[in-house]
Amino acid sequence: MYGRQRSQPAAPAMSDAAMISTTQIWLRRAAFAFAGVVATHAIWLLAAELVHPAQSHVRVDATAATARRAAATLAARIGLVRGDLWAECALSYADLIWAAGHADDATSKEIEQEAHAVAATALAHAPHDARVWLLLAGLASRFRPADGNVAELLKMSYYTGPSEVELIPHRLLAIVRSRALGDSDLQQFVLRDARIIVKQKPELKPAIVTAYREASEEEKRILEGIVGELDPHLLTSIRSGGEVR
Repeated sequence: MYGRQRSQPAAPAMSDAAMISTTQIWLRRAAFAFAGVVATHAIWLLAAELVHPAQSHVRVDATAATARRAAATLAARIGLVRGDLWAECALSYADLIWAAGHADDATSKEIEQEAHAVAATALAHAPHDARVWLLLAGLASRFRPADGNVAELLKMSYYTGPSEVELIPHRLLAIVRSRALGDSDLQQFVLRDARIIVKQKPELKPAIVTAYREASEEEKRILEGIVGELDPHLLTSIRSGGEVR
């Protein structure tokens, strides 16, 4: 009839086979994309591991530090956000902090600025690494003694790694060299370290002797009070400069 609209033909329904085929295509694409992400991540990790040197320590000699610094820096840049690699890179500068006295030459100060920047990056990605806090404390003590924040940096090294026994000798030496043992909190930390040495790690007793030799007269009296409370025989040895048993 006139005025009656002619009905449009219905669109053909997608067959079950076509729907299954489309689903399979998207699943394959998703699987390939996931595999690509995993492969990229694996290559990223492997590349950093291939170029980075063996684990760094808080104390290294200048020759070893120079040899490993370039590789550690490259690994950290590849790792980008990996705090462990930035920490290893920062520790390749550890040789700067163990030489006696303050460094005033331009070359040393330039390298110190590099070390400070790398350590800051390491802490941004791995603020829990006690070694990096200790490194910063050592750098501040040797290059920036007027900053007055060495004690706080040393405390952060203890707060972030209270049970890292391997750091005890380095912490003791850093504390006396920075003349920070007058801080009451650090005295408590040193007392705890000395107790660990006397009770559990007697092989570390030479670390107390080394710290005592480099301490100021006031710090020596503090150390004597701490050691005498725990081991009178050790106190006699460090006073006399004799062999420690």
